[in-house]
Amino acid sequence: MNSVKDYLDYLKRYTKYGASENLYFRGQLSKFIDMKPSVARKNEYLKNEAKLYKENRNANKSIIQNLARMQHDGVPTRLLDFTTDPLVALFFATQESLREDSSIYIFIRPNIDANSLEIKFSSFIATQQNRNLSTIVNKFNDDFHESLSLTRAKEIISKGLFIQPNTVVDEENKRMLKQKGTFAIPGNEIKDDKIVEIIPFENDGSYEEVVIPFECHEEIRKELEDRGYTRENLLGENNEEIQYINTDKNVIQLINPRVTKFRGYQKKYSVTAVTNMLLTYSEMQKIGYKIALKSKADVVWIWFKRDGAPNGINIVTQQWFKRALKSFFINI
Repeated sequence: MNSVKDYLDYLKRYTKYGASENLYFRGQLSKFIDMKPSVARKNEYLKNEAKLYKENRNANKSIIQNLARMQHDGVPTRLLDFTTDPLVALFFATQESLREDSSIYIFIRPNIDANSLEIKFSSFIATQQNRNLSTIVNKFNDDFHESLSLTRAKEIISKGLFIQPNTVVDEENKRMLKQKGTFAIPGNEIKDDKIVEIIPFENDGSYEEVVIPFECHEEIRKELEDRGYTRENLLGENNEEIQYINTDKNVIQLINPRVTKFRGYQKKYSVTAVTNMLLTYSEMQKIGYKIALKSKADVVWIWFKRDGAPNGINIVTQQWFKRALKSFFINI
């Protein structure tokens, strides 16, 4: 997907699911292939999950409200961020300063009200230091005056649950409202009546991954900004230009250079530029301009492709023309 328009056109196939609020989007770097909640990314976090909750809880809020606020404050939780707005997911997928491709993950799932028994129990686990399931069920039934059975409890927490949008109601959590955000709670692995591990969402293959090439990130951010999807509007932060690590002088290798005649009398220079690091469109434009000037040709064709990509799989094709009586080239 090379632009916001390409992305939205592709998503038209999902329109009917969005109407029923069963369509969820998540944007992240492709290199992070697992979809684990933050509390499961380090053993130390998971071991101290109940302590983290206790230290950050607000006694006037429900467990799921507290977890949602903690999640947005950067405290490790068992919630995984999703949004019902595909452009919000695209925004987050293109905000990193690393030179990496990003991905949008699309899930079609039934959703469950945040006030349901299922969500209450799944989130309750985060508050318990003891991971013996029987003990947790008994404590939950006592605290909430429920009669949840051990069998039903296992069914609930063995699979991931998607929370119905707009049911985690918290007027103080402005970011969640602006981002049209909601959450999913991953399932748990249970052994000998004990919760031992959180199950990553990628273990369930019934989702689609849409890759956003790094080269397009810069232009996509500009398009999103024009539509109002900015750090200021979505995060309450200042809009700052993302700084990537500098390119080095050996960033490209020119292969298969050819000089031919164009229209019978003009000099045409053609070359493939193999990039050994990911470049933005604007960086490729600057490099292409230098190649065109150095060639001293009237017409220059440059094919940019990633190192290791098959022949013909080009990221960008540039055409540069030398204008009459002028010594510079323009990109079209």
